[in-house]
Amino acid sequence: MALTAATCIEHARFTLGGANAETPTHLPALMIVNLAGEELCSSRTWRWLEGASAALDFTAGQNYAELPPDFRDVVSLNPTQGRISGFEWTSSKGMVELRTAEFVNGAFYYWGYVTHRRLATGGGAPTPVLEVYPTPTTSTAGANILTLNYRAGWAKVSADETLLTLPSWVEALFLDYVVAFARGYMEEDTASLSQRVQAVQQGQLYANAVRRDGEFQPEMGVLNNGAAQPSYASNRFRNESTVGGPS
Repeated sequence: MALTAATCIEHARFTLGGANAETPTHLPALMIVNLAGEELCSSRTWRWLEGASAALDFTAGQNYAELPPDFRDVVSLNPTQGRISGFEWTSSKGMVELRTAEFVNGAFYYWGYVTHRRLATGGGAPTPVLEVYPTPTTSTAGANILTLNYRAGWAKVSADETLLTLPSWVEALFLDYVVAFARGYMEEDTASLSQRVQAVQQGQLYANAVRRDGEFQPEMGVLNNGAAQPSYASNRFRNESTVGGPS
């Protein structure tokens, strides 16, 4: 079974009293579907949202690279083989320190952190970007400087007959979210939207989806830099997480 936005809207209307039932007049029906989808995808780090990837390139004189519009968070970011010598994560504070100190770096080694910028002059949602240092001096369109693997967010729906990008085992849960949003806006006097969403996330459908989401792969392999792993020579170009030993 594949859900469409129209199916979700009709189901919400049915729970509100039938096909002729009113939905919130100040919120388009598709907006309710999209709001419910955003809440579902933001409720936890779902593994079914992983797997998206993108090649990032630089623009001369621009100290950031735009990330995909459906970007939610980073799974991994690595230099594409042979394009640059390395990449290292930093914070907003670290980026300011690098830029103000004008740290000299001649080895094509970059630092970066993820943030959001208001790129559109007419308003709207801020755009996710990767801030980088040093500022690129040449454009690299098509060179695929960095390879980004990321967890995607909700794929916005703009037409009633659009098929929703959901695993089949999440569809019943998503219908619960849509009903919670529709009834939360229309029947706020009996239970607020927050209360209804909380009930969904404490329910059996949510628990089943979480369990199913964690069953894709039995293990994640050997932990890199774990306390029990033999030490090896430090390599600044290894883009791996470090887990300290017990204290």
